[in-house]
Amino acid sequence: MFERFTAIARMTVVGAQDEARSLADQHIEPAHLWLGLLQHRGVAGEVLADCGVDADRAAQLADQIRRLRRRVGIDDADTEALLAIGIDVDEVMRSVEQNIGAGNPPRSPKGHIPFSRDSKRILEGSLREALDLHHTYIGSEHLLLALQKNAAFPDWNLDYLALRKCVVQRTRKAG
Repeated sequence: MFERFTAIARMTVVGAQDEARSLADQHIEPAHLWLGLLQHRGVAGEVLADCGVDADRAAQLADQIRRLRRRVGIDDADTEALLAIGIDVDEVMRSVEQNIGAGNPPRSPKGHIPFSRDSKRILEGSLREALDLHHTYIGSEHLLLALQKNAAFPDWNLDYLALRKCVVQRTRKAG
């Protein structure tokens, strides 16, 4: 499947692996794919700009994602479960660091970092998005659509259908 990826889409995936490594995560999660996408914007960046998400807002979102990922030992599902019962994980982490200390930083994984099941679903979804749009390649715009559809994180008040409409308009202009 990766042979269909454009250069920017490949850089997005490599960027996701780099983000996972820098955050000492053992798997590439959808949050890492978001970070890779926000770093290597390509057509996805143009689409986001068309839809009102500028580079500054994208950088703010990337910082927010990194901050959330730095929670050692707490994954996205744990965070959501705790938030659902009213526990602010950021506040708990600040309190622990204040009272006990930050502890030893986790070790970055060596070598290949595998994709999580959710990230594999995103990558497969990007292929479906490309096929649905009758494109012969998988670009950053297809990754963007798959991420928004399956792992919506950024708070840019843009739903999947509005984003897809921006992708269709942008790719028509380019084609």
